[in-house]
Amino acid sequence: MKNLFSAFTLVFILGFSSALVSQQSNAAEPEGTTYILLNVTSDGPLVTRRLEFSSLGSKKEYIAQDLQNIGRGVTKYILDTIEPGNYYLSSIYPALNNRENGNRVDVDDKDGVITIVKNSINYIGDIYIESDETSINVNKIIDFIYEANSATLMAAATAQRELFQKLDVVISIAGSKPMKIDKKLLGLE
Repeated sequence: MKNLFSAFTLVFILGFSSALVSQQSNAAEPEGTTYILLNVTSDGPLVTRRLEFSSLGSKKEYIAQDLQNIGRGVTKYILDTIEPGNYYLSSIYPALNNRENGNRVDVDDKDGVITIVKNSINYIGDIYIESDETSINVNKIIDFIYEANSATLMAAATAQRELFQKLDVVISIAGSKPMKIDKKLLGLE
């Protein structure tokens, strides 16, 4: 698996902040206030309809569903509750169109661990999934990458301003340590 960060996003994040901290949140929030933030873009004939993330060392799972409704090439996102822990992308469920679902594609990318930090919003990046098969019976996902995208992060912070002000925001791209973001970068202070 390739873990790619766009040069623009890294320059944006690192250039404006010397306050990135790789530590867990100490916010005094009640249980159940841990969130995952992501966006999914499908490139090719197969559209991603569902992603399954499995937890390392336990039977916890997180399932992102109805991803085909996000729309191709449109900057939107999914913000959902999740239990803290270490997750990896275990399965991709494609669709050829809204009526024909493809077979599950096992990924089991245990090298690409995503650390979900308790009591925070965890942006795991935009996931780009590339396919080149047109047959619904062929499970051929060519590649997938996690890439930081400031547009996704800013759109979510703008739409969910109160939540983003209340909780720490962490970038936790697969294979990297989580980094706390200075809220000034998101226009929250």
